[in-house]
Amino acid sequence: MGNYEEACRSSIKNRSGYHEQFIAPDAHILVVDDNHMNLVVFKNLLKQTQVQIDTAESGMQCLELTQQRKYDVIFLDHMMPHKDGIETLHEMREQRNGLNRSTPVICLTANAVSGAREKYLAAGFNDYLTKPIFSKKLEEALINFLPREKISIIDVDQLENDKPLEIPPVLKPLMKFDLIDLKLGLKYNNSIEVYLPLLKVIYKSLDKNILDIEQCVKDCNWKDYTVKVHSIKSSARQIGATAIGDEAQLLENAGKNGEIKYIQKENEPFLEKLRLFKEPLSQLFSKEGNDIKSDVSDEILKDLFARIRTAAEEMDGDRLESLTASLDKYQMPESQNEICRKIKNATNELDFDYILELLAKPDTK
Repeated sequence: MGNYEEACRSSIKNRSGYHEQFIAPDAHILVVDDNHMNLVVFKNLLKQTQVQIDTAESGMQCLELTQQRKYDVIFLDHMMPHKDGIETLHEMREQRNGLNRSTPVICLTANAVSGAREKYLAAGFNDYLTKPIFSKKLEEALINFLPREKISIIDVDQLENDKPLEIPPVLKPLMKFDLIDLKLGLKYNNSIEVYLPLLKVIYKSLDKNILDIEQCVKDCNWKDYTVKVHSIKSSARQIGATAIGDEAQLLENAGKNGEIKYIQKENEPFLEKLRLFKEPLSQLFSKEGNDIKSDVSDEILKDLFARIRTAAEEMDGDRLESLTASLDKYQMPESQNEICRKIKNATNELDFDYILELLAKPDTK
């Protein structure tokens, strides 16, 4: 077993570019994180491995799922509101007749500090990964903890060598925007197909995040403030906005330590930098035009829903965005307006599972 794992890790480390190093279609994992973007990242990074992935956005939801299904590996975020990762882990281990009392659990943390490994092992985790998540580190963790019989290794010698990632033309509006390191963002996320949807999630959620932080400060709700800037820290680092992530880290630390004067002094400059994201990102994602809408037939609508369903099943964000945008070209029947609105909102958040849930309803088939 040890030689097998070492050979796999060596193969991963020595390859020149990114390739999924194995497939594991029978493996089933659970990923728990209150930041929806992090769940999107996980699904995209593991898409080619064919691993089956369930997600949860809270400790309580995690505990419900672990009572229903036996998982091969669980990835559990440490810092979550209401019930954090350590509390969730301890309750999972104590679940009566629990299906996952001995399942390997890997902690996800944005705080890579000295002694972190010892801390998380002492808390009962089997290992930990730091955010932003790299594909190579994620693959190594899965090779270490997935059952060997569920992993099929891909022969790296049969794969073509990848060229170094280059900044594609579509990102041209961001090239002079020094708050984002595009090469670093592409490195974290492997490809433009993964990276671009994450930038869009940031763009779509930016105004709400700023308003939420302002409300927390107004209400002196420093607990929720700390959780909010922690989430922004993780998202910013994942897209290569390291400076924003570092500032969010300082504000998070201040929230944890009760340094309210620091927050009151530094919060507004931090929010101003977040606002600076909007202009360059809007050049990528804002849409113009008020086209005259055509009536849509039942046959066309049925076909559109079927193609949207397929794109969601394949977690193809680009195709999904294109298909949902085409919904705006038609004058929808009043009975379908609400579901179309929900599909478009879910597409903005890359919530593939919710789209499939919406399209499972009888009137969309």
